[in-house]
Amino acid sequence: MPLNWKALYPQISRVAEAEVARLWRNAEQASAVADELIGGHAAQTDAEPTAPLSASDLQTALTWLGAAIRAWDAVLACYPESAPGRQAGAARRQRLQQALLALLRQSGSRGGK
Repeated sequence: MPLNWKALYPQISRVAEAEVARLWRNAEQASAVADELIGGHAAQTDAEPTAPLSASDLQTALTWLGAAIRAWDAVLACYPESAPGRQAGAARRQRLQQALLALLRQSGSRGGK
């Protein structure tokens, strides 16, 4: 049975909007998990963390941070450069990337001691 493109074409924008909303929710969820796993560890750059992450917790946190960053990359690909949604998503991605780098620095300095 051939597709009825005249009937389907008007729905494309709604499908695209739904897909962007789904990607945004995925990025939000991955970010929330990553934030919960790292707690305040990545925010503490000069001070020692109160309870250092174990090796397995560190690996899990790094994995989720990477997943969250990739999820925001997928969201950013859906927006033009000047769109407010892209700016908000880019800010979230930047914060996660900074947390990832801070966590890697902390784990590296802990391992070198």
